[in-house]
Amino acid sequence: TLDVVAQVEKTLQGLQPQLPDVKLTLAETQADYIKETIQSTVYEFIAALILAILVIFPFLKRISAALISALAIPLSLLGACIVIAINGYNLNVITLLALTLVIGIVIDNAIVDVENIARHLDQGESPQEAALNGTNETWLAVATSTLTNVAVFIPVSFMPGEIGEFFKPFGITIAAAVLLSLLVAGTL
Repeated sequence: TLDVVAQVEKTLQGLQPQLPDVKLTLAETQADYIKETIQSTVYEFIAALILAILVIFPFLKRISAALISALAIPLSLLGACIVIAINGYNLNVITLLALTLVIGIVIDNAIVDVENIARHLDQGESPQEAALNGTNETWLAVATSTLTNVAVFIPVSFMPGEIGEFFKPFGITIAAAVLLSLLVAGTL
């Protein structure tokens, strides 16, 4: 919609000098509403990201553990943005909503692993042993939780008709972000 409105405005500006006695204006456009909605969604996304990071610091009790968990969010969401681009989708209200909704799931996967690794560190294991043992203990639970979320959201991508066209990017974005969070949680 924004591209169409921009092209129409550009065309009108090109036509206006050829019609000096006529004033060309757009009677109605949704462009301003869409821009405001996207801007609002971006603000909510940033607020959710900041709140998630602020909430995990007091609970993990380790700056390094909190930073690793906090890094999981942008890494997973960056990967999801790459999937969005590969599929030819745009960052619009639907995909931004999907990214905002998935922040809690993304950070949850990281926190489960990091918290278990921290427990192993507290028991005196070396960082490498703690990372391997802690991740191995939680891998099945994190993978099951992640695949459950994918199983819930991926069918949205296959809805038929016009509604399906709108929600396909939503389902793909959430599934990609959640699957990438599994990878990030198991490696970072």
